[in-house]
Amino acid sequence: MGFGKTADSGPLVKSSKDTTLDNWRMLIFGAPKTGKTFAALTASELYPQGDVLEPQPELRHLSDLLFIEADEGGLDGLREYNLAADYIDVSKESGGSLINKVFPQLMKEVEARVNDGVTKTVIVDTISTIDRMLKTYFQEQFTDPRHNAQMWGAVLGAHMKMFGALKRLRCNLLVIAHTKFRLDLGDATQKARQQATSMPGGSDAYPDISGQAKNYYNGAVSIQMPMIASPMPGGKFKRQFYPLGVGRYEAGSRFTRFLDDKEPAHIQKLINKIKTGDAGQS
Repeated sequence: MGFGKTADSGPLVKSSKDTTLDNWRMLIFGAPKTGKTFAALTASELYPQGDVLEPQPELRHLSDLLFIEADEGGLDGLREYNLAADYIDVSKESGGSLINKVFPQLMKEVEARVNDGVTKTVIVDTISTIDRMLKTYFQEQFTDPRHNAQMWGAVLGAHMKMFGALKRLRCNLLVIAHTKFRLDLGDATQKARQQATSMPGGSDAYPDISGQAKNYYNGAVSIQMPMIASPMPGGKFKRQFYPLGVGRYEAGSRFTRFLDDKEPAHIQKLINKIKTGDAGQS
């Protein structure tokens, strides 16, 4: 299948000294309805200043962001703050339509916007929903239980083709996922089975992406971290990233020496902190 033209990747042999964070890749995950999409907005260079987001006096268009929106209504909350962002809606697509028809067309639009300098950050919201679309589609293609391994291989292959095409673009990539908990506390039998098969010291909370696809994204991004929202007075939340993990939450970063155990859920500030090598000493 075709995924459109991609940016020239440059010389075959490169030097690590030339590696920059000009085009970063990041995965954040957290519970539903706790503000992951709002945290993603902070990737915009046009995001409002200040530590607390307040309704804007006039419409503020975060035009440097482009959402691939798989969760229906995921951007509805922006109206409350007089914010707007561009998006491509894939929430009503089936897995087959997404992988075979919609994504190749989508890539042409995304690439054009990136090459024109309009889009600087592409956000997949959420990869967990896209994962379920793909899993449902390939389960219908591989109905024989003996072909279960092929089914999971097809799911992984679809993820790799889609994210691989995005990776070749010269822009930032942010992947949002829901949290999956290894231990189902509501089912004692399943809990016992999962405890018996889990690795000692392993994480109990991780991105909700199936099978080997989760491991693929773990290796494809430079930062993977949970976002946890703590309730505050007035019905609001304090959102924080945990780039080094917290409790049994899975996390991973190639920049651990620049980051603290927890960071404000503000992506631009996080990236700038890494770029300047500021380990919280300012």
